[in-house]
Amino acid sequence: MKALNVIKELREGDLHTLNSIERGMKKHLYVPFSSLKVYSGYTEEDLEFYLNRLIDYELINLKRTAYKGYKLRFSGYDCLALNALIKADIIEGFGHKLGVGKEADVYDVLLSNSKERAAIKIHRVGRASFHHIKRYRTYISNRKHISKLYISRLAAQREYEAMNILYSGGLSVPKPIFQNRHSIVMSFMNGELLSNINYLDKPQKILNKIFDFIYLSFNNHDIIHSDLSEFNIMVTDDLEVIIFDFPQWISSDHPQYTFYLKRDIFNIANFFRRKFKVITELNNIYEKFEI
Repeated sequence: MKALNVIKELREGDLHTLNSIERGMKKHLYVPFSSLKVYSGYTEEDLEFYLNRLIDYELINLKRTAYKGYKLRFSGYDCLALNALIKADIIEGFGHKLGVGKEADVYDVLLSNSKERAAIKIHRVGRASFHHIKRYRTYISNRKHISKLYISRLAAQREYEAMNILYSGGLSVPKPIFQNRHSIVMSFMNGELLSNINYLDKPQKILNKIFDFIYLSFNNHDIIHSDLSEFNIMVTDDLEVIIFDFPQWISSDHPQYTFYLKRDIFNIANFFRRKFKVITELNNIYEKFEI
C-alpha cells in the first residue's frame, strides 16, 4: 500500500491540504483551487507548494478544465485514515497483506496499547468496476455526485455498525475495534477460510452452526448478511465458525429481504452439497425462518 511508504514523509501541511481536499469533495467532484484556499487558509504560494508535493507522491489527481480542480486518490484517502488511527493511538505497526479482494484490502497490524495482533480492512468499493457501486445505493443519500471514496466510507461505517451489534449480541464475528473513513480495525481471525477446506470430519455440524448464525443474526438483530458465501466464513481449529464481511447487510425493512435471506441460506447449503455431500432440505430451513 503506497500510503505506508509515503505517510512517514508527509508534513503537517501535506495532511492539512489532504483534509482540505476531502472537505471540498463533499461539494465538488474536483475541488477548485479557489475553494482550497478558503478551506486550507493557506496563501496561494503555500497551497501550490503542498499540492505539487501531493501530486508528486501520487496522492491526489489534478484536472484542468475551465478551472484547476483536485481530488483525492485512494492512496491519499489511505494516508488520512492511517494518520487518524496513529493519532488516536489505535495502531503502531503494519505487517504483511492478509488478503486482497475486488473491494477491500486486509493487512496485519499491531495494536498500540495491548500490543496484540489485529487486522485492518480498507474498503475500496468500485476499484474493479464503478458498476458495483449500484449495490450500495440503498444507503446513498441524495447527493449530486458520488465518489468511490464516499461509498467506501459508507461501506466501512455500515460494516462496523453490523459488527458492533452482532459482537455485542454474542455472535461469532471479528471484534470491532475502531473505524475511520474507509477503514476498520478488528480482531485477528485465526482459522481457515471455508473455501480452502477440502475435508471436514463433521460437515453437518459446521453447516448447522452457520445456519444458527444466520437465524440468530436475523431473528435477534434484524441483520441479513446478503452476500454470504464460503469466502467470508472462517473455521477455527476447534471447529467454530466466524462470519465476516458485512458491508452489504440489510434488514427486514428492505423490500427484497426474503430474497437475500433465502439466497444466503441457499449459497451455503449448495456449497456444502457440492463439496461435502451434505444434503439440506431447504424448505425446512425456510420454514424455521418463516420466509
